Amino acid sequence: MMVYENLIGEHLVDTPPEIMTLVSIRLGVAAMVLTPFMVSVTIDAVKTLNRRLEIRANTDFLTQLLSRAGLFDKLNDVPLPSGRSVGMILFDIDYFKGINDNFGHQAGDSVLSELGYILRRDCKEQFYISRFGGEEFALIGLDISCEQLYQQAEALRLRVARHDFSLSDRSLSITISLGLEVVTVDHDEEWAQIITRLVTKADSRLYLSKAEGRNLTTPDWSEGSPALSDRTPT
Repeated sequence: MMVYENLIGEHLVDTPPEIMTLVSIRLGVAAMVLTPFMVSVTIDAVKTLNRRLEIRANTDFLTQLLSRAGLFDKLNDVPLPSGRSVGMILFDIDYFKGINDNFGHQAGDSVLSELGYILRRDCKEQFYISRFGGEEFALIGLDISCEQLYQQAEALRLRVARHDFSLSDRSLSITISLGLEVVTVDHDEEWAQIITRLVTKADSRLYLSKAEGRNLTTPDWSEGSPALSDRTPT
């Protein structure tokens, strides 16, 4: 603006002192007016960038679910009063390595992406959902009983088994094996301790589902039971 008004130019040396004083005043006023606006814009830009970085760090890009770290970060904001029940569904895709070997890693990625969509669509209201690693997924539910968790897990197992996963040149059917655990929060217990307790049991039951034929849900009341009629593969 000062160049446009010819207040600053090649004849600056010959500019009268009163003009330079006026220029200084105008610069001071402009700085006072614009600085808060510029600071506000900068702060908003930094906040936006931080939000994007947080989403990127806590979200699995392929499935658009929480990452393992994102799950812990999300749960840290959830209160843990003593006596609260917390349930975990831990599952993975049966024979997932065979999908990659037979159809390519792009097909495996497509299955993971579509499974992520199913989980977001059908389970987001009841659970915190995470891609726990590779083809393994974890769902955390609050204030839930063993029976309710089992019903939710079985509904998910059947939904996946009946779904046709679309590849570029064909469709594919997959199954999942699930292990469940429900714990009650002890006094002063933190989420790191809760997750450790949940994973320890749910993981062992997941492997029990695989050992007994896959496409099964092993609930937390099944250990020691010689047979469960409601665990017949579909």
